[in-house]
Order: sequence, then structure tokens, then C-alpha cells
Amino acid sequence: MDAYTSCKRCGEVEIAEHLFFTCPFARRVWELLPVNRLPSLNGTWTVKELLVEARKAITLPPVGVSLTPLYPWLLWFLWKARNLLIFENRLSSEEDTVLRAVKEATAWQEAKALSPLKPTSSKREARSPAHKDALWCFSDAAWKAESSCCGLGWIIKDPAKKVIHQGSSSRPFVSSALVAESLALKAAISAALALGVSRVACFSDCQELMLLLNAEGHANEIDGILEDIKLLILNFLSVSFHFIPRVENSEADLLAKSALLPCSSSFCLGV
Repeated sequence: MDAYTSCKRCGEVEIAEHLFFTCPFARRVWELLPVNRLPSLNGTWTVKELLVEARKAITLPPVGVSLTPLYPWLLWFLWKARNLLIFENRLSSEEDTVLRAVKEATAWQEAKALSPLKPTSSKREARSPAHKDALWCFSDAAWKAESSCCGLGWIIKDPAKKVIHQGSSSRPFVSSALVAESLALKAAISAALALGVSRVACFSDCQELMLLLNAEGHANEIDGILEDIKLLILNFLSVSFHFIPRVENSEADLLAKSALLPCSSSFCLGV
């Protein structure tokens, strides 16, 4: 691209800014990207400046891509579309380019979700180990899709694994199981904070939630709850998040399911 050849699509000089952002084809591709904001493609932006702007975009639901931005994948498939046209004389549509980018981003996210959280001999793995003096907070949720109600359960144990607190509640108008799991974790952390403890280790069988917290990822439907959790944990000296198999979370699961029982399709009492 240093030779400044002509773009095979529109005839303009093919510099990086043109290929990735200002070519009419690239513009249409960006406009189809399912994100909340797009970089301004007007003016004399450098590639670096455009990439900084692109990083601010958040993928919109229901795409389901929360741990990786879409723009690197989009740039990659814009480059591949360019090479297909030049070397094989094959045209790629704007829609197909976006679809390929979304598919690859989704596949990468799924692979990342599985890789760092494979069970070890201790059946637990987290970004940071639990502090030896930390209280163990187990949380779980039971969600009923037909009523949009959920039950929340949490148990707090001391380092000797003795239960020192447990609680449950139910919530109406909950849109998904992930939202319910996030609310359960928030309730558990709030309970630990009320006990006046300084160190907590949080355990959940919701792998996606634990990965989001450890990777500082985003998921539009729970971003508000994640922000609440981040504010709460500022009050502790140490916090860690750990994924555990469902069988190891049976006590919190039982509390959550018991709290869900009063819920019906028309009413769910929040406690």
C-alpha cells in the first residue's frame, strides 16, 4: 500500500485510511456494524485516531459479543475483501463482510470463555487466588423465563468454611438468566459488606459472569449491574472472582430456587 495504488472499487488512491474507513464500500460496512456508536468518517483523521474512536464502540444486543470489540475483526475482513477482489476478482458484499466479522468475534469469545476456565485438579481457577483470610461468598440465581421472575440465593462462609450468613430474595421483571446471576452476586457482595468484612472471594457457577468480571468485559444487558458491583468492591481490601461447577454451588442454588417459588407469571415479590 506504500505505492499508493488506486482502489479497485472506486478508483481513489488506496491509502490505509481509504481502505479501512473512507472508501464507499468501507463506509457502508461500518454503517452496518451493530454497535452503539461509529467513528466519524468525515474529516482528516489518521488511522490511529480512527482506531481510538472505534475502541469506544460497544456491541449492541442481541449479537452477544461482549468480551472483544468488533472493529479488529471488521478491519481484518475489509483487508480480506480487498485481497479477494485484487487477486481473485471476487466481490464481497457489505453484509457478508460484517457477518464474517461478527462470526469470527463470536468464535473467539467462545474459545476465550472456555480456555482460561477449564477445571483444574482443584476444580477452581481464577485470575487471582482467594486470599487466605477472605470470606467465601457463594451466589446463584433461578430464573423463570415465562414470568421474567428470578430467585436469588447467597451464602457467606468464613475461612474455616462455616456458614456465617445466608440470604435469599426474589425479583420481578428480570430479562435473562445472566441478569439474574449478576443480581445474585451483587446481593452476596452487599451482604458481605454489611457484615463489615475486608476480604471476599466470590464464587458462582455462571462462567460468563465470572469471565466478564475478571476480564473487565462488557455485556450491555448487565453493564449497570457490573458498575454497581465494581463500586461495591472498592470497599474491600481484596476481592476475587471464581467460577465453580454447579454441583459445588448447591447450597446457594437451593436458596435461589426456594425464593423463586412465590413468583408467578403476574407477580413476583422483591424482598
